[in-house]
Amino acid sequence: MEVNELSDEYRALHDDWELVEALMGGTKAMRAAGKAHLPQWPNEDAQSYATRLTTAVLYPAYQHTVETLVGKVFSHPVTIGEDVPSRLKQWSEDIDLEGRNLSIFASDLLEGAIGPGLGGILVEYPVGLRNEDGTPKVMTMADEKALALRPYFVYIKPLQILGRRAKRVNGKWVIQQLRLLESVEEPDGEFGTVCVPQVRVLMPGAWQVWRKASGAANWSIYDFGLTSVKYVPFVPIYGKRIGFMLGKPPLLELAQLNRKHWQSQSDQDTLLHVARVPILVRTGMQDKVGPDGTVIKSELTIGAASAVDIPTGATLEYCEHTGQAIGAGKSSLDDLKEEMRQSGAEMLVIQPGNKTRIEAAGDSSKSMCSLQRVALSLQDGLNTAMQMMADWVNEPTGGHVQVFTDFGALTLEAAVADLVSLQGSSIISKETTFKESQRRGVISADNTWTEEQARIEGEGPALGMIGIDPVTGLPVDPGTGMPPTATQPPRQANAGGQ
Repeated sequence: MEVNELSDEYRALHDDWELVEALMGGTKAMRAAGKAHLPQWPNEDAQSYATRLTTAVLYPAYQHTVETLVGKVFSHPVTIGEDVPSRLKQWSEDIDLEGRNLSIFASDLLEGAIGPGLGGILVEYPVGLRNEDGTPKVMTMADEKALALRPYFVYIKPLQILGRRAKRVNGKWVIQQLRLLESVEEPDGEFGTVCVPQVRVLMPGAWQVWRKASGAANWSIYDFGLTSVKYVPFVPIYGKRIGFMLGKPPLLELAQLNRKHWQSQSDQDTLLHVARVPILVRTGMQDKVGPDGTVIKSELTIGAASAVDIPTGATLEYCEHTGQAIGAGKSSLDDLKEEMRQSGAEMLVIQPGNKTRIEAAGDSSKSMCSLQRVALSLQDGLNTAMQMMADWVNEPTGGHVQVFTDFGALTLEAAVADLVSLQGSSIISKETTFKESQRRGVISADNTWTEEQARIEGEGPALGMIGIDPVTGLPVDPGTGMPPTATQPPRQANAGGQ
């Protein structure tokens, strides 16, 4: 097998991924796919098909559904936990060295998970200094600091994955080899650029880049190096997991319906074009025979400024479509739109049926919708990638981030009211109430519980919460029976503790 060849597992998934990629690309991408998604009918000549293809327009049901679902998850940004190291927090503002912060990067990643059904985060580190022979040089921390090198995220799409090798180590799947298809832009001449295909091969503690030289028959190693992390720093993100690093589109049925609509809409447009142009039919007219016996075809000139002379008994009339098939076609298209709407909404259906909000809070694993499960999978993947980023720079922990998942049947107001009710009943702590409210976007992500707690203590007891000790006559806190601290002076002292 060549380094650029697809493994059997990924070849079996490519048709579904390519369909989804075309639907997400809109009309232009579907036209570019040609006969793969818009077949040429028997007896349809090439010119007629080409005209039909260039006039076809996609109804973007799949693209709109995916973008809407992603928008629900990222109606609130990713919350970065207090345990995330300060420099990782700083890096999260430009997580991919292309200007995207962690939330924007994660939203693109979720779009890939919901769309094709698989995506991934490659935690990369720039290649630094080289030896004279071109091999990577082992750098010190001072070298890395001087070159401003730091780890970053790379979004890997499923169509880039050519193959992988993995084995279980202590019951956990571990990547032994990963092949990724890339396209690198390089200078071409004085002003131009050219995209060069290459294959990156990742192994624990090492990497290779393979290219095919101009005119060469085979691929060969173009570059290589070692890494300080002794594993392949790649995290798969699934839409619908069917195996380790294997996923299929969770909305595949919607994709199939959208392709069917694309084809049916093209037929309908062709039918409308034919129906709108009446056909002129003549009967009872015979061709003339010349003196030499040759047949002279009868010619007609049709127009507002011309007269038509026809023999006695002949007829000339327009034949038009009855329109019945047009109505049936429109009805079929409308039915397809409704099927697509229902199929897209399935990811928001909470299973099983009706539950109170309190029951749902206590049994969240059974009451999640499919979109929530994908969002939580994304959150787990982001946390794993943050730890990989920390491993690159010898940080003990990468910390944790949270993705918004409370977008189901509950409204934001009802969810917050539930939190306050649970905290008032001593079921959850004030800190949990604060963090859950922050995760829902009610409290700014810039605030921390430690800082907020200090602010609360600095404000002192609330009005009416200070009493008078009947023995000493001094103000006391009714909750503790102790005098207020010097930093928390009483705001109000009611005689007799009233």
